[in-house]
Amino acid sequence: ESNNKPPPESSTPPTIASSSPPQEEEEEEKQEWEIQLLASKKAGDTAFQSSNFTLAIQHYTSALSLDPSHYILYSNRSAAYLSNHEKSRALTDAKECIRLNPTWPKGYNRAGAAMLSLGRYGAAREMYQEALTLDGGKNAVAKKGVAMCWEEERRVKVREMELVKQRQQQQEEEERKMKEEQKKEEEKKKEEEKDSTEDDLLDDFFNEVEETNTTTTTATPEPTTPEPAPETQSNNISKQLTKLGTPLSQINRLLPPNYEWKNLNPFYVLDIPHTAPLDIISRRYKALSLLIHPDKCAEKRAKEAFEQVRIAMTLLKEEEKRKHVHDLIEQGQKQGTRDYQVSRTTSTTTPTLLSKEEEEKQLQSFQEKAIMKVFATIEQKRRDVERRKRAQEKRERDQEEEEKTKVKKEMEFHKRWREGDRVDLRVGSWRDFQGGDGGKKKKKSRWS
Repeated sequence: ESNNKPPPESSTPPTIASSSPPQEEEEEEKQEWEIQLLASKKAGDTAFQSSNFTLAIQHYTSALSLDPSHYILYSNRSAAYLSNHEKSRALTDAKECIRLNPTWPKGYNRAGAAMLSLGRYGAAREMYQEALTLDGGKNAVAKKGVAMCWEEERRVKVREMELVKQRQQQQEEEERKMKEEQKKEEEKKKEEEKDSTEDDLLDDFFNEVEETNTTTTTATPEPTTPEPAPETQSNNISKQLTKLGTPLSQINRLLPPNYEWKNLNPFYVLDIPHTAPLDIISRRYKALSLLIHPDKCAEKRAKEAFEQVRIAMTLLKEEEKRKHVHDLIEQGQKQGTRDYQVSRTTSTTTPTLLSKEEEEKQLQSFQEKAIMKVFATIEQKRRDVERRKRAQEKRERDQEEEEKTKVKKEMEFHKRWREGDRVDLRVGSWRDFQGGDGGKKKKKSRWS
């Protein structure tokens, strides 16, 4: 009676225990395991409430070593991990809790909280929605989580808009400062000029440019294809075919070096003004299809060129996307005009008189370059976002796989530990401890 450690399997049970059936011994041992598990869980809960999250994690892990299928322990340890700023581990435990009990709403709340802390607001909202579904829409924690997800997404969008606005303001401020510096430099140069003859010549030159600008006719607006009047649509397409030239010339236009970036502008691909209506766009697409479709054209790169035309038409079919492209082109034209004006004002050589046609050609060249830069910048940002997203997902997967491997090793270790002699020694020590407390409790009950 002085030693309550269970005897080895090969030894003969004590005389007192021999009167009890084997089933009672198994139930007694099972109760001891349950007592040890509950004690570890209670210790973890106490540590968690005391904000000692590291100790809470240790106690929950010890309890899980006794029962790896206890989904509530995974839920508690997930909360402890999250409070200890171990977000990925918190998510891993929450997912394991859901796997063990897919109908328990609290597991989805744990997963939602972990995903929310990782900045995955959409996925977190889905977890909270699932908890609400399982709980009949009465889960207060899930409702609050959904609201927090929407709020965080709104804040992210607001921050992005503020950053865009801030960049625009910085760019405008830089342009303003640049213009002021240019103006000061011009004024300084004029003040330093002592030769009145050069001043007169410069004034005469500006007067001549002004007179030329006033006498020249205004620039014609961007040409648009007129609506067909008595002509049929097929005749109109035939005229476009004549203007488009040969299949080889169109293929070379559509597939120059770095064409993936140049063809980001669908209006450039179809070679029509960005103000053209949808029916004109459709006719140009049909004309190009008749010219370079691989079924009708024997050129080697016809299929690749036609694919560029098809992608452009697919994009312009949708009104919202067509309007977005139109706005980007307008933005590029304005930027090109500013660049052209800056180049004209900052030129170190003596400015030369240009015809209206030459000026328009130069201005058009600046605008085309600016438009290509606008589309290329947006595409580059989109690719950067995709790369960052893939890298983040890979890091999370690697971290979760590493955690799974670690948990698997711990479970294998505890399994080997339970199968060895050390479990008998530990259970025996626990029985000694419980025996001592039990004796005190019995003594106290006798006095009571």
